[in-house]
Amino acid sequence: MLVMSRGDDFGAIRFGGTLRPSQVASSTIIRRKLDEGERRLLVVAPPGSGKTVLGLYVWTDLVRKPALVLSPNSAIQSQWVARAEELFELDGRESELSTTGKEPGILTSLTYQSVTMPQPRDEGLDPEAMELWVNDLIDKSEAEDEEQARAWILDLRDSNDEVFNERRSFYRKKVRDDLVAHGNALFVLHSSAKATLSALKDAGVGLIILDECHHLLHHWGKVLDEVRTFLGDPIVLGLTATPPDPTDVDEEDYARYTDFFGEVDYEVPVPALVRDANLAPYQDLAYFVRPSEPEIEYIAGVADGFSELLVDLAKGPGPDAEKNRLPGLDDWLVDVLGSRRLPTGVASSWDAFERRDGALADHGRLYLLRQGRSMPPEVPDPGPALLASPLSETMLMVPLIDRYIRHGLMRSESKADHALAEKAKKQLMLYGIQVTQTGTRPCAAPVTRVLAYSEGKRIALKHILETEMQTLGDGIRAVIVTDFERTSSTALVENVLDDEAGGAIAVFRELLTSEAVDRLDPILMTGSTVLVDDDLVPRLLPRMKAWVDQEQLVVRFEDQVLDGYHRIRGIGKDWVPRNYTRMLTELFQEGVTKCIVGTRGLLGEGWDASRINVLVDLTTVTT
Repeated sequence: MLVMSRGDDFGAIRFGGTLRPSQVASSTIIRRKLDEGERRLLVVAPPGSGKTVLGLYVWTDLVRKPALVLSPNSAIQSQWVARAEELFELDGRESELSTTGKEPGILTSLTYQSVTMPQPRDEGLDPEAMELWVNDLIDKSEAEDEEQARAWILDLRDSNDEVFNERRSFYRKKVRDDLVAHGNALFVLHSSAKATLSALKDAGVGLIILDECHHLLHHWGKVLDEVRTFLGDPIVLGLTATPPDPTDVDEEDYARYTDFFGEVDYEVPVPALVRDANLAPYQDLAYFVRPSEPEIEYIAGVADGFSELLVDLAKGPGPDAEKNRLPGLDDWLVDVLGSRRLPTGVASSWDAFERRDGALADHGRLYLLRQGRSMPPEVPDPGPALLASPLSETMLMVPLIDRYIRHGLMRSESKADHALAEKAKKQLMLYGIQVTQTGTRPCAAPVTRVLAYSEGKRIALKHILETEMQTLGDGIRAVIVTDFERTSSTALVENVLDDEAGGAIAVFRELLTSEAVDRLDPILMTGSTVLVDDDLVPRLLPRMKAWVDQEQLVVRFEDQVLDGYHRIRGIGKDWVPRNYTRMLTELFQEGVTKCIVGTRGLLGEGWDASRINVLVDLTTVTT
């Protein structure tokens, strides 16, 4: 039987409302599990089902001990305290609700980052990082033994210290992650995280609520297992709407997650929530748009640059170039294949060369044949199977360009070769291929960006909102979600996409061009400011000032008039995302504004606004 402290510590603190049927069912299971001595609980419930109230009810009415709530972002962090103040009887102890780790209270709501932040510098991990780097080179057959691997690393340091430092940082992080995974998590934490944990321990935390706990698959999960032990093994309640799928995540991470929580203790059924009118049924709709003519032309012509890249790499530096320049791709391949030279040293035989880098051996010979070049001495001709392989030009050339960049240009003593390597890497990124320090991997291609941030999407958005306004009338509450406040999408697609295409600011400006949509009085929530439709400012700004005064926050507002809208910026120590997100959400709920534009970082996971009836997703997920 669990012994709970129900005496003077918590007095008359309790839930002041009525639980929903799903919350009654969940809390009944939790109460029984606690009585049976369970200390780690996991509840799965869909968005909007009342997970926050459930967690707070467990705190006030079941466990009744100081609680720590951890959330993935500051918007969710503030919602926990707001719900506690709004719906719970706190017996005059509202001042003991905290959102800072420096002064924990009876309920302390923080972000995961605040208690898991690692040390900023890892110089002390260099010996282990170097050993890991050496072993990695040997495992990937880029070196035959430790001596070759260390020679490869030292040569990289001497020829290109920027790349060397990047790789060293990578292996430092791997060492740090390994320390965390094997019980040394607190050792690698930042001093501020350690101070927060010490303060929480002194506060006597008896309950940890992990909101959106599916995030505990990686670094946060590795650290929090030790945090739980450090805090004296308090009760842990995990809440999530999206438990991890074992087929989509790393096996080791999933095993750690399930070991931490065990089986799901209760899963709230969606049909029951809809039946009880606590969750609205919804319908997914897709709106297909056609790219603009400039966008279509760009997509159609994007392949031409690959041929130009091959010409640039093959022709070499020319007769007037400095002597330490690398030869062109064709001559470099002849030299590498003929000498069997790899960054880790010369292979003892062709078979050894082929074992260490089969792609270079096979693709290099095929390329030379297609170029009409003879095989270097002692290099065998490709066999029938290799000759019959249906390799496109791109499939053939990408491994060769990758090796030419990493093994040749980037290791050259010539700064001009380094510049050519960067040029080639940028060109490959146009085709969705990124050259890293260890090889190639897929990346976002500009064609994908053009489709994701097409001008047609913004035009369609106005039509969608105009249609919904006709259906919903004054009750409409629309939310537009984008990837970012501003995008740098034009960096790789200049003269194709508008400046800031796809960003929240561009979407907001587009809405103001529609006379009908303008009547929604749209606002844009950014990371630090609020953009407001000019018609709304006389009504919104006084409400914002009144809200700040009511919450006793230290904030003053600056109002800047722009072209058709205003930029309102808050100044003061309390102008932080968790406060202004809550303020604007409440004003949206009331209908002061009927349309919010924002990023998925602010309006995504865990953001709570029950009046939404139109959601338009403009993120790349929908492309």
